[in-house]
Amino acid sequence: MSQCFLSVIHGGLLNGFYNFLGAPGFDDVFKVGKLFIDVSFFIIISTIMLNIVFGIIVDAFSALRDAKFHIDNDMKNSCFICSHSAYDFEHQAKGFMHHTKKEHYQWAYVFFFLNLDAMRKSEFSGLELFVYQQVSRHANCLLLLHARRSLHL
Repeated sequence: MSQCFLSVIHGGLLNGFYNFLGAPGFDDVFKVGKLFIDVSFFIIISTIMLNIVFGIIVDAFSALRDAKFHIDNDMKNSCFICSHSAYDFEHQAKGFMHHTKKEHYQWAYVFFFLNLDAMRKSEFSGLELFVYQQVSRHANCLLLLHARRSLHL
């Protein structure tokens, strides 16, 4: 049975059934069955199976587009450092733009952490040593203090 299925798939995809099985006469009953098999093979394999594959591809790209939309929306509407929403800052503080550019400017944190990596431990001040220890322990409690003060929580 599997050999018959493989030969039908191989013959149908490469040559079509008329070349694979040979052409019978027009008065033959076998011709109608062969025509039905040939047309159904084309409809099932070529149309439906390819549409399933294309649907999976389109669905995958749609999921990627949705994920990118959520990431972009999160970047525009929440603080990278403290994860508070822009709505909170617009209604309770000086504004979200002020918060992200003055209070939690992300590149200032990056430069500070790079500076800590470049310095020797013996040159650290008390605050720098505390931050270095917190970062080395992957504790993020020090990042939220300034946002709490800004929002008057």
